[in-house]
Amino acid sequence: MSLAQISILIIIGTATVVGWSLLRGATLFRLYWLALLVLAGLIVAAAGQIMAVRSVAETASLFAITFSFAGWASSPTLWRNELRRDLESTVLYARFEPRDLRSWRAWLKLVDRWGAATASLAYVAILLAPLAAAAATVQPTGPANERTPMMLALVPVAIFALLSAWYLYRGARRLVPGA
Repeated sequence: MSLAQISILIIIGTATVVGWSLLRGATLFRLYWLALLVLAGLIVAAAGQIMAVRSVAETASLFAITFSFAGWASSPTLWRNELRRDLESTVLYARFEPRDLRSWRAWLKLVDRWGAATASLAYVAILLAPLAAAAATVQPTGPANERTPMMLALVPVAIFALLSAWYLYRGARRLVPGA
């Protein structure tokens, strides 16, 4: 087995365990970190495609796709509970601090300032921008030089972005006064 195959197995195995735990209503790690993992995978995939390092681009794309599938198993209640925990330790009217980026606190402060709908759109834009970059830089493959298979593979990531934004929007509307 090559190193690439081993890394793919590790990625798929880890995402499967994360998805199973989310489906059972537990989180091995925070949903915030799941969203960051998907974002990081997309950024690395786009960078790998721009620099024409196909193995890095494919592995990072697989990383983003599998963790997106894992995120599909989460429920709105899990997202809302995580937002509630972060809201308890957040002073919404305080200024932004770098440590706010380690949890949903920065996003909750945006909800307080911009409203839930605008903050959710910003969240989707942050996730879809590297997705669009990754899709735009997909190199044609195969005998017919088609880009379609890779483009379709990125659809689960777009669905995760929209689904998680919807869950965040619903949670913010319930938890943040005046959102």
